[in-house]
Amino acid sequence: MSPEASGDNGGRMLVPDEVTGAAASESCRYLRVGAELTSVLSEEEDDFLRLLTTGIVTQFQIGFWHQTSYASNEFRWLDGSPVGYTNWCPGQPYDPVEQPFITYVTPGGKWTDAATRYRFPYVCKYAR
Repeated sequence: MSPEASGDNGGRMLVPDEVTGAAASESCRYLRVGAELTSVLSEEEDDFLRLLTTGIVTQFQIGFWHQTSYASNEFRWLDGSPVGYTNWCPGQPYDPVEQPFITYVTPGGKWTDAATRYRFPYVCKYAR
């Protein structure tokens, strides 16, 4: 059973399976109607996710994707939430080949990017 918890911004479910970003997004929608890879809209929400995942996984995907050329700087939350809060590692995001990428949370709690072919555990977000 995957760990679940509810917060002010809906429920979250950690899925420890390591899959690509597209597979994670599809899986969230399959596991719960209306679910998507989680957005992280505040430092408090970021802290909440780290508590949910501590001792289970060391890094995990979130639903912050960059799908066009890096130069366009078009980041978006897959659930449609407005982009405001971010928590990038120093020097990130960095995509020298201008490819689409996913975002994952590192063991230190900061965000970094990876090509869409990489596999990570993930957190789904759903309405309560």
